[in-house]
Amino acid sequence: MLAKELALVVNNFDGSSARGLACDLKTLSGLGVYASAVCSGVMAADTSRCELVSPVGAKAFAAQLSTLAADSKVAALKIGYIDSVEQVEELVSFISAEKPRFVIYDPVLGEGQTALSLSDNPLFRAIKEKLLPLCHMMTVSLTKAGYFLGEQAGQMPALDDRSALDQYIEELGMKLVVAGPRSVLLTGGGRKGSFSQDYFTNGVSGLWLSSLRRTTRETLGKSDTLASALAGAVCLGHNIMDGLVIARSYLNQSLDSLLAPGKGAQVMSHGQWQCDQSTLPWLTLTGEEGRQRMAFRPTSNLGFYPIVDSFAMVERLVTAGVKHIQLRIKNLSGEALSFEIRDAARLCRQMGCELFVNDYVDLAIEYGASGVHLGQADLVSHDLTRLSDSGLKLGVTARAYWEVARALAFKPSYITVGPVFDDETHKEAHEGLTALVRWRKVLDFPIVAAGGISLENATAVLATGVDSIGVYRDLSAGHDLSIRLEKWLRLFERRGLPSGIDRSFDASVTPSTEEAPRIASSESTGEKANLDLYR
Repeated sequence: MLAKELALVVNNFDGSSARGLACDLKTLSGLGVYASAVCSGVMAADTSRCELVSPVGAKAFAAQLSTLAADSKVAALKIGYIDSVEQVEELVSFISAEKPRFVIYDPVLGEGQTALSLSDNPLFRAIKEKLLPLCHMMTVSLTKAGYFLGEQAGQMPALDDRSALDQYIEELGMKLVVAGPRSVLLTGGGRKGSFSQDYFTNGVSGLWLSSLRRTTRETLGKSDTLASALAGAVCLGHNIMDGLVIARSYLNQSLDSLLAPGKGAQVMSHGQWQCDQSTLPWLTLTGEEGRQRMAFRPTSNLGFYPIVDSFAMVERLVTAGVKHIQLRIKNLSGEALSFEIRDAARLCRQMGCELFVNDYVDLAIEYGASGVHLGQADLVSHDLTRLSDSGLKLGVTARAYWEVARALAFKPSYITVGPVFDDETHKEAHEGLTALVRWRKVLDFPIVAAGGISLENATAVLATGVDSIGVYRDLSAGHDLSIRLEKWLRLFERRGLPSGIDRSFDASVTPSTEEAPRIASSESTGEKANLDLYR
């Protein structure tokens, strides 16, 4: 992955390469982004201490900015250490003239600076009044956030009082957005517990990014790495939501292989970013949800997975030997809807077929379906705790990085990636196939490809490595169903994949009209089973 757009980083230079410009540039290189740099100060520092920071004069600082502006267009600007009011004014002029698509500020405060010492500081006042309103995002620790708002350290709840601290963080994020930047990422690496949790808000909506804690030892360069990775993700063409996930994944990867080059703190290891499920954060609406992840019963690879809109179609497919079906009804309500789901669930139980009901969680539970399939918006509107307790399985639709990270919060039974092709034209969607390749390689969940897939383009889908295909329009295009199913079966068999179609199925067996036990009920199994902010 190589970015076509350029990043610019403004920070101090640390000769130990543990933080500052060196850390910024290594991060962006690891993401495949070319970056230029402007030095705002020179540090005499190692991994144990910082002896002094010598500022770069206003003239030299301005000359660096103007020279780079004349040479190339900057897509993303990451700002760290700022030493003077003059530097702030030069940055404001640069941003106003060059209009980078994304400006992120990761404040670097001097030793011993507190809310009290900053309150009458001209530099701090210039940053708040002139620079912050131009920033698309501010990344900041809890302590620094409090200083920016004039709050003393004693106002923060105890780190082990999770509920009170969650509320404090969410309120802090809102206050910071009001203070200037368009959005805020509050980093919470200093919190106690097994998880590292960050909180993002744009003042309208908010979400939590949770990861397993990598280390409890002091580590230099974490904030520089995270902010630079966000700038890099924007240069790679991603929106803010995807950028949050990519940046946290890169940080987690770097924390998994820390270095100890000196006598002091650990430093970040900056390699080429490899997207991996173990480094991806999971996204939730509350901090507690991030700490108490659900886990749904796993499902096998589904193979041929038809998506139909009526009991009549379910009946035809079940009697033809199909073993996994999704019932997706959009044009019924009330009793008519209930009867369709009831009859489909009963038939599928009796015939040994898994039925996933799209969207209608309560009815799926009531009538004993095998599982439920939900889109991203539906994850917010339904009671997933009740669904998990019922023992039903869960399928989730996801394609973008943030959607996958949202799905990971629930550990679903399978993940549907799509749309792969345009539903109307059935033309190849390069991004859809690319997403299939990526997520099949990264995720260890069963992956279902869906969206505009037919027999004519299914070979390209299976070539990505997925082994389950959700099929909708192909079954309603005037084809003879038995012949079509036979062709699908042969397609899977030629590739040595389970087809999800039982060729030996005896369609002459008449299903019983009596209600069978619900295989998905918690009594019988004993098992527990709108965030699109910047698109």
